[in-house]
Formats: sequence, C-alpha cells, structure tokens
Amino acid sequence: MEYTITSTQNPAVKAIKKLADAKARKESGLFLVESEKCVEEALKLPGLVKQLVILETESDKLRKYTDGFGGDIFLANQAVLETIATAKTPQGIIAVCSIEAMTFLQKDGLVVVLDGISDPGNLGTIIRTSDAAGAAAVYTMDESADVLSPKVIRASMGSVFHIPTKKATPADILALKENGYLVLGADLDGETEFSFREEKLGLVIGSEAHGISPEMTALVDRKIKIPMIGKAESLNAAVAAGILIYKIVGY
Repeated sequence: MEYTITSTQNPAVKAIKKLADAKARKESGLFLVESEKCVEEALKLPGLVKQLVILETESDKLRKYTDGFGGDIFLANQAVLETIATAKTPQGIIAVCSIEAMTFLQKDGLVVVLDGISDPGNLGTIIRTSDAAGAAAVYTMDESADVLSPKVIRASMGSVFHIPTKKATPADILALKENGYLVLGADLDGETEFSFREEKLGLVIGSEAHGISPEMTALVDRKIKIPMIGKAESLNAAVAAGILIYKIVGY
C-alpha cells in the first residue's frame, strides 16, 4: 500500500523515528536502514524489509526498489525524511526492517569477536572487512555498539546483510573452543610472526582504550599483534582488525 505523508507529526513518522534508539528497536523488533546502497542490500533478503520511506521528488528514480515491493510505501517530503533519518545528509530512501528476519546459517571459518568496540563507525567497518575477507561470522560482546544501529549499518555498507552477526557472551566463545576453535587475541604483548592453517579460528579485537577485557583474555589461546615500525604506539581498532583478518586468512 502506498501512502503520502506531509506532516512530521504523523504517527507513522514518530514510530519510525523512534527506531534510532536501541530500546525502541528491541521493543518493536524493527530497525532502520539508511542509504540507497544499504537498502538495496536489505531488499535482497526475503521478508526483511517491511516498509519503505521514499522522498516523493525522487520516487521515479527509486522506482526499481518499490516496483513489486509487498510492504507499505510512504512517499515523504524533505522535512519528513530529515525527521526520520539519523544521517546529516539523508539520501532519498529509508527502510524499516524486521530483526527476526536477520537469520543466517553460520559456517565454520574465521569468527571475528569484537570486545568493547563501542564506536559505530569502527564496528561497521570491521563487519565490512570481515565480509570482504570471507569470515564466517562477527560476534559482539558487551559494551560494543549495536550492530543494528543506523550508523553501524551505514558504515558496513550493507555487509550486515551478508555475514552472520551475534550478540555474544563468554559462554559463546567457550562453545567455539569446545567445537575445536583456536581463539586468537590482538594484544600488545602478542607475537608478530604467525600463520595458521586451522580452519576454525576466532580473532578477538578489544577496544583502543582498554584492549581485550580480562574475562575474554582468559579465553584466548594465543596472543598476536601487528609490529609498529614507526613511532606510533597503536592503530585504530578497525585498521588493526583489517590487517589481522587478512593476515590470518592468508592474504
């Protein structure tokens, strides 16, 4: 069904706007997807997208996304779109998606474990890199950003719709170990010369400020690090994760 919305006080606008908040996402079972690229990737998963908000002046240009779409379509003016969007310069399309439909079958392979990665940009970038490198999954521990926040999804460029993600606990990491996984930890005291032939590998990346938490450190089998050739003491978490992920998978 197609509707035209011109008021920022419309109940549908208010309901969608609330999805920028993690509590509202959890209570409603819905989340926001912004940017044309991310919406395009979301639409590839059956049953994921429930509603589309389209900038009315760009409806013809975006017709390829609305033709054949079975959910509600809201044609909105610029004021309504800017009210809903979390991005400073929103593109002409926003999707409302079902959390329940975010189901993936996880294969064996590299599991990237993010321990305290609270910056949405870093988290989204690491998900994108993990996807590009063919990792099996990304786990996020407590204190990490919400994978389904709009900023994380945008930073991932839609990779959240390609790779399994899971809000994990130490028990999940222990389960990996019991399933034959070797768990590696990025640590300043780690070894710089390493290569791994094991298919089942976990890589724990900690926060830039505090590193891997003591609880997670206790589950790490081997510590590894990137050598610092110059004067910098450390790297951005997303950059470090990218280097280590590609080193581990053999590139």
